[in-house]
Amino acid sequence: MFNLRSYGKILALAVSLFALIPASGCGKDEVIPPSAEAVKAERALDALAKMEAAYKARDINGVLQPVSQDFAGGLGALEASVRKDMETFVRVSLETHVDRVVESGNDVSVMMHWNGKWWDKSGREVEGRGNAVFRFTDTGEMRLFSVTGDNPFAVVR
Repeated sequence: MFNLRSYGKILALAVSLFALIPASGCGKDEVIPPSAEAVKAERALDALAKMEAAYKARDINGVLQPVSQDFAGGLGALEASVRKDMETFVRVSLETHVDRVVESGNDVSVMMHWNGKWWDKSGREVEGRGNAVFRFTDTGEMRLFSVTGDNPFAVVR
């Protein structure tokens, strides 16, 4: 016959056992350091985030700081494009979204999409969006070697 008191004891015992299971795991909290690949990817993402922050703050030197002297298309051309943006627009709102990071040897490619709004001196708003691949190379520090696609930091052509 079904006894409610026995059922309650069995239920309490079962709940107690399930509560003890997580506490009976391994006794050490082992800290696993990130892999060299993860560190490189994080450094490339950090460089890209700093470029974005500098662009929004209208800091040309900050945008160009991680760019290699051997930048594909020429460092001077990139600098001229960034400077045109700064001269044309007084305010920018930019959002970047990383889609994927691919690593091959010392190269780290960051695939991203972005959208933004730029306002000129008269208050006119320009909207834009695009996709880009930023290729960094680890030369002891992350250096940007190329941008393929739509560069969000050089929208004025």
